[in-house]
This record gives sequence, structure tokens and C-alpha cells, in this order.
Amino acid sequence: MEVSYIYLIKSEMGRTKLGKANNPEERLRQLKTGHPVECKIAYKIPVPYNEALMLEQTCHSILSRKFKGKDEWYQASPEDILEEVKSIIDVFCLSKIEYNKIKDEYYEVKDKEGNVIRQVTGMSRIL
Repeated sequence: MEVSYIYLIKSEMGRTKLGKANNPEERLRQLKTGHPVECKIAYKIPVPYNEALMLEQTCHSILSRKFKGKDEWYQASPEDILEEVKSIIDVFCLSKIEYNKIKDEYYEVKDKEGNVIRQVTGMSRIL
């Protein structure tokens, strides 16, 4: 299964950007060229490629009503936005991504068919 990412980028000004990209690190590099404030990836959530655009658009629609923001940047913490994104995934059943904690250091991310689409180890902030 081809995977894309919903990413949350945090700026030192206290704003968080939500977007989608196949390569969030490259997207961050692109953003840094026109952004004078320090930014870093707070979270990246693997999602099926064919659902990434719909999920991003749904998130923006809902987040823009809940948080102040402009141009996909919201006046909210990455953690607050992450909770909203997880709720959106659950409510709309967009592949019903599962975040399964295995022991203290290992997570599996599964799609609705139960296929593991991502394995995460250590204290990574990648979901």
C-alpha cells in the first residue's frame, strides 16, 4: 500500500500547520525558505495515499471552525490538533487507522484491513 502523510509542523510562534505530503521532511525544507521563524515537524501520521487529500481537506474544514488560523496555520498546539485529527479519522472511518502500542517502545499503525502500514520504535513523535 502506498503511504502519504498528514503532518503537523510547529513554529516557535506557537502556531501549527497541518498539511499532507509524501515526504514531510522535504515539505519542511520548502516551507523554511519562505518562513523567517524556526519550524519543525511535530507529528507525521501515515495514511493511505488515496485518502490523504480527502483527510487533509476534512481536517482543514473542521479545524478552521475550531481554531483561529490562516493559510493552514492554526493557533493551537500540535497535540490539540493531533487529537482532532485522530477524531476525524475515527468519525469518518478513513481507513480506520489503528495506533497500537506494543510494549513501551513499539507502535504498529494498521489500516482497516489490519495490514501494518507503519512500525515505530523508541520515543519517536511519528505516529
